[in-house]
Amino acid sequence: MIHSYRPSWPIFVDPDGRQPVAGVDDVLIELYSEEEGRAGPAFVKKLVSRRGSEVVLWQQNPEKEIRFPIDRVKQILRVIPYPEAMGLSV
Repeated sequence: MIHSYRPSWPIFVDPDGRQPVAGVDDVLIELYSEEEGRAGPAFVKKLVSRRGSEVVLWQQNPEKEIRFPIDRVKQILRVIPYPEAMGLSV
């Protein structure tokens, strides 16, 4: 399986732009920390849906759906594809 993103590679996110579209966009999802004063865990996954009280994501390796309760989610940011970030049209 080909990895879309590798550890230590920079990614570009869109904190003030358009909202991620389910089934289309990769996202950076940050969860609230369980320890005061510490950063929560963060993941880069494909957004599948936001269903009521949960966020559903798709993980490539191993392939599976991951679900998080919406009250654990601090923020969801759209990952900007490299060509778009560089101003290239594809």
